[in-house]
Amino acid sequence: MRHLTSLSLVQKMTVPESGIETLFGSFDENLRNLETLFNVRIRTHGHELIAEGTPSSVSKVGHVIDALSSLLREGYTFSKANIETASKLVSENKSVNFRDYFLRGSMRSAVA
Repeated sequence: MRHLTSLSLVQKMTVPESGIETLFGSFDENLRNLETLFNVRIRTHGHELIAEGTPSSVSKVGHVIDALSSLLREGYTFSKANIETASKLVSENKSVNFRDYFLRGSMRSAVA
C-alpha cells in the first residue's frame, strides 16, 4: 500500500452517470491515459473518481474531468480522441477553455 506524503493530494470527483462510459473509456483506458499523462493514480467508485498524486497533477486531472463532465451534462458527445486531446491540452496549459476549443465543431450536441 502506498503511503501519502506531504506532497500528495487526494481528490474526489463526481462524473455524470449518463456519460461515465465515455469518460472512463473501454476497460477504463481513458483513465489509464490520464494516469500516465499526469502521473497520478485514479480509482473509481460508482460514478466517482478518486485521483491521487502531486497537487499540480491532481488539479490538472480535476480540470479535465470537471470540464468534460460539464459538457456531458449539457448534452455534448465526444470521442476517445477528444478526451486524449483535452488531456494533452491541459498538460500544456491548464487554463485552456474546452468550450472554446471543442465547441467550434469537433464536438456535437446530442440535444437538438
